[in-house]
Amino acid sequence: MVLAVASTSFAQTRPANQTAPGVEVFWTELQKLCGKSFEGQVASAPENDSLRGQKLLMHVRQCQENRIKIPFVVGDNLSRTWILTKKGDRIELRHDHRKEDGTDDRVTMYGGWTTSTGSATRQMFPADAETVKTLPGAGTNVWWIDLVPGEHYTYSVRRVERDQPISVKFDISKEVESPPAPWGWTDSGVDDFWKELNKLCGKAFAGVVAADTSNSPDFAGKPLVMHVRSCEKDRIRIPFFVGDDRSRTWVLTRKGDRLQLKHDHRHEDGTPDKVTMYGGWSTNSGEAIRQFFPADQETVYVVEAPAGNAPTAAGNIWWIELVPGSHYSYNLRRLGREPSPEVGRLFTVRFDLTKEVPAPPAPWGWKD
Repeated sequence: MVLAVASTSFAQTRPANQTAPGVEVFWTELQKLCGKSFEGQVASAPENDSLRGQKLLMHVRQCQENRIKIPFVVGDNLSRTWILTKKGDRIELRHDHRKEDGTDDRVTMYGGWTTSTGSATRQMFPADAETVKTLPGAGTNVWWIDLVPGEHYTYSVRRVERDQPISVKFDISKEVESPPAPWGWTDSGVDDFWKELNKLCGKAFAGVVAADTSNSPDFAGKPLVMHVRSCEKDRIRIPFFVGDDRSRTWVLTRKGDRLQLKHDHRHEDGTPDKVTMYGGWSTNSGEAIRQFFPADQETVYVVEAPAGNAPTAAGNIWWIELVPGSHYSYNLRRLGREPSPEVGRLFTVRFDLTKEVPAPPAPWGWKD
């Protein structure tokens, strides 16, 4: 399905150095709702409107840097998804309607672009030419979204020559259980990866070093255990034990369709190690079984550069491979420098998910 986008460039009517606070604040607040679901109620609609008497839910289900998809569930009807796309200081609203088999509805992908930067709490979308093709007579439609942080998200539509708009107001002060995927929905790699990782919560597994080109004595001959010890909605912490050393915890944080990996290193008294909280964010939604994390700027600051021309942590790439019912592997490759890039380090520890082991003690400095 091709998402229709107006080809005309937006006129630049403000000075080049002037910011667009309205749209930026609105988009930032919307991103904060990623992964969350909320219940709504009809705020305004004709007495015979089909929304009345139905359970109404919105689920901010998928977030990318410039696109957010929000399924709108009406009772058992999973046909509707709002798609918001940001381009510069404008936002596009599209209505993706599907049949139960996932195919496009006859009426779908209507909407429009904002014609100004809007305000921090309201964005308006007058109907575009695509809408008129799909819905003859809807050329005077205007949609708008009100977003008041901590209070409500309200979706409204009005055909301007009519008296009564249709508005649905969602209480965003209270999360509810997320609904099933909408019809025709294809989850991104990170969605499936995160679901499978959550299934391991509370479990511990033994591992072995599968590759270590540095031949580090830190891991040789020592029992290795991972424990998926703490699972929150958007954060999973996995202590990694090397023999009696309980200093290491992998911290995975989700924001929309991106994951962050950080390495929390502690001393035995619980204080942070000098080298800690290095890692990085995934740069795409990845695969269901594999997520990549190139080193971020904090890693460059925290991990001291080696002497000479040895590769630095700026070239680190971590990845986690999670094959359900088979294995979880943690991997690091430090990319080497020209003319011999193969000099870079490779480290892999692989855990057997087919057999649980007793959960180890809490890691150093851990607070449940």
